[in-house]
Amino acid sequence: MYEHIERPAISRRGLLASAGAGVFLVALGQSRLVEAAAASAGGNVRHGFAVEVLGARGDVHFDFDGAGNAYELYLVEHRIVRRKHNGQVLWSRGELSDGIGGLNHPVDVAFDARGTLYVCDRGNHRIQVLDSNGRFLGSFGSQGDGPGQLAFPRGVTIARQELFVADRINHRVSVFNLRGGYLRSFGSYADEGTQGGLNGPRAVAVAKDGRAFVADAGHAEIEVFGANGAALGTIGASAGFLHPRALLIDAFERLWVIDSFANLVTALTLDGRVLAQFAPTDSTGNPITPVHLSERTPGRIVISAHPAAPAQNA
Repeated sequence: MYEHIERPAISRRGLLASAGAGVFLVALGQSRLVEAAAASAGGNVRHGFAVEVLGARGDVHFDFDGAGNAYELYLVEHRIVRRKHNGQVLWSRGELSDGIGGLNHPVDVAFDARGTLYVCDRGNHRIQVLDSNGRFLGSFGSQGDGPGQLAFPRGVTIARQELFVADRINHRVSVFNLRGGYLRSFGSYADEGTQGGLNGPRAVAVAKDGRAFVADAGHAEIEVFGANGAALGTIGASAGFLHPRALLIDAFERLWVIDSFANLVTALTLDGRVLAQFAPTDSTGNPITPVHLSERTPGRIVISAHPAAPAQNA
């Protein structure tokens, strides 16, 4: 059982508006409303956002469905826990297995409008489907590089009634309908600088206009694809990414990116302008490693962090 780290109050440091972005030092602890200053050329303040940093002693990712219900993904214990707002456990599912309902490093989860869970079962190269009560509904995907097959998938998101999967070892994003039927894929392995080329994509997020933003960890950039899968280029060069491994698009169409090598969380506009960067720390001011993102409620971002760097190839 993982023990939660104590959560002292967040500390905040001043804005560095000269760089065109708000830069904060955010400590592990309770959430606090902050504002993205200098978010436009005129330096006007845009929508505020709340940032909450949650940490645990081990590989735990915190996620929230559209109703704000809390889920914990225990990668090493191969299980998922759902909790009430008061912390009471509602259910816990999973064990290390490649059988029905078994899990092997559940690394990400997406939720449809009914609260159904689509779990990225990384080590089993598949997507597991559970209802909101934790009942197993089915799975799809198998190990391989053919259409509809997966190889160590790393991230999932739902948009327009479709499930997008960051298929890490196959260097692509695969798209399924919510019944598990394979639809299409985009991206392929290519050397750095090749438009549309990917190298170990870790996560994908989809904007309202259908553009897909992919955390291309191996190339240290965010690759953008159109709704039709056509490569549109990259964004975020000014953020200086080293290893983008998690991302999401929030309710206000801001792109949030975790760089676990630089220990930074960056918020950008969808055209790539940096709004803010956060450097999570522990209660003594030492850097900790952000690893996962979720949105608890609109504009309220939850960052999962580890006291030490995660294992290689996470």
